[in-house]
Amino acid sequence: RHFLVTLNEIVIGFVIGTSLGLAIGVSLAVWPAAKRLTYPFVVGFQATPKIVFAPLFIAWFGFGQTSKIVMAVVIAFFPVLINTMVGLESVPSEARKLMRSFRATPLQIFYKVSFLHALPIIVAGVQAAFTFAVIGAIVGEFVGAQEGLGYLLNLYNFQLRIDRAFAVIVILASVGAAGFFLLEWADRRFIFWREDRSH
Repeated sequence: RHFLVTLNEIVIGFVIGTSLGLAIGVSLAVWPAAKRLTYPFVVGFQATPKIVFAPLFIAWFGFGQTSKIVMAVVIAFFPVLINTMVGLESVPSEARKLMRSFRATPLQIFYKVSFLHALPIIVAGVQAAFTFAVIGAIVGEFVGAQEGLGYLLNLYNFQLRIDRAFAVIVILASVGAAGFFLLEWADRRFIFWREDRSH
């Protein structure tokens, strides 16, 4: 039961955080004025230790799963945001000029050149986001929870049941590794145009 609770928080937080990071990253890369206006605030928010937000999320959203999902979202979205921006901004200008010479629309240039060029970099951020979502869910459960693997870990540490605490740690490591390698498999399977496949 506790495993399913934490897994639900991780997956939902990861999906929402990835979606937000992708949407905001695309927006800031496409509209430089928006980047100049908001990027310093985004970086400042990221530089703030996320543990300080956990009590606030508990107060706002309660001790249920919602506060843990929000915590996972907050931690997970930034690597996707950064990688999306870096990937889209690294597209060679010659490729865009070539598409314009073929009378491609801005949307066609974005999808057929910019987004596909940036996708391997974006996926790297998505892989990091999953492991961060695991951290976010557990941090939220550490601060205040009545169920979940983080709750169990706190309980076993308090009871000095080190064997059971290590068992929970192994489960969490397995979840994080499984998600990371699943995304890596999807990367190698579907992003077949990646130039560097040595890793």
